Amino acid sequence: MLRAMSLLALHSACRGLLRLGALPSPATLTQMQRQGYRDWLNLSGTDLYQIYPHLGLSGNQYLYQFPDIFSPAPALAVGQAPEQVSPALYAQASDVQSRRAFSQAVQQQISLWQQRRPVFLFCYQGRGRSPCVALTALHCAQNWSLTSLSHALRHQHPSACFTQLSYSAACWYREHSTESTFS
Repeated sequence: MLRAMSLLALHSACRGLLRLGALPSPATLTQMQRQGYRDWLNLSGTDLYQIYPHLGLSGNQYLYQFPDIFSPAPALAVGQAPEQVSPALYAQASDVQSRRAFSQAVQQQISLWQQRRPVFLFCYQGRGRSPCVALTALHCAQNWSLTSLSHALRHQHPSACFTQLSYSAACWYREHSTESTFS
């Protein structure tokens, strides 16, 4: 019942406003534009305007670069709740510049979502960075549990990979989101 409720809540809250994926093909971008997506939160490290100049893309690309340390990280220990993962794990595994870029991506996602603007959030493979930013933004903006969110986001985007570092980053952001510096 909890899983069904979280899927319904996620669907209701995001109603066409959030789509997760990998670096899109020209056909995917064209289709997304037809569906009203004009904002691309790009975590792939590859500028869409440079690789697809012939598409004549119209919209806003928000490009944030930080490495995918999330998908290769270990999974949660058996019986460990996502909220039990220490924020220090992410702080130790990342550098200041990466944490700043991650934080800015989360803030941008929250801002676009609050403006009710449809966003295509993607990284290179669609496994680590984009699901982690979505998880963190929804966790902080809606105060939903990480467990419910990870189940709901995996349902929406089956290739999403949530690991100890994904949950640690979400907890770290929540802990530091009111601070002006991200050390």
